[in-house]
Amino acid sequence: MNKNILQSIYFLLILYSFVFYNLTKAFEWIQPEHLEIKKLYVNQLKFAENCMKKIDEAHSVSDKLECIHNAYVTMNNTVKFSSGKNEDAGQDELTPLFQYILIKSQPEHLVSNINYIKSLLSEEDLISPKGFFVSQMESASQFIQEMTHDQLKMSKEEFDRKIKESSIKTNRRSEERFSRNAETD
Repeated sequence: MNKNILQSIYFLLILYSFVFYNLTKAFEWIQPEHLEIKKLYVNQLKFAENCMKKIDEAHSVSDKLECIHNAYVTMNNTVKFSSGKNEDAGQDELTPLFQYILIKSQPEHLVSNINYIKSLLSEEDLISPKGFFVSQMESASQFIQEMTHDQLKMSKEEFDRKIKESSIKTNRRSEERFSRNAETD
């Protein structure tokens, strides 16, 4: 493949990752009830959140897959043990948890990580549990990218207000970080 094409693809992946990261910042106000998640799960999901935060630091595909796997197992065990049943959780419970974890962990390079992993997995791996975890993460990220007030069971006005407030907060934090960096230079 032409070097310029590869550089363009790389640039687009970085750009999409940046957009997704900013979306998670804009949605940081989301609470479990917005995604119909039982409150009792939330406190037990910090480990899953930390696993997803580590995905950006992991270098190899296997390390990135381990982050996703650990997050997924934590979510499954949380639902399993909280329900008192000794059976795996269903996708109806796990999918919103994955969405919530991605919003709360705010991985900076999620889109490029997904593409990196998928590009290096074999066809066999894509239909294995590894591929399933990546596909679940990709679905959760797609949901977040397309999320509207209807999916969060709230009015459009409240949704828009929350997004605006969150954007103002994010801009303030960026300005403060910029000021601190300028003072140290």
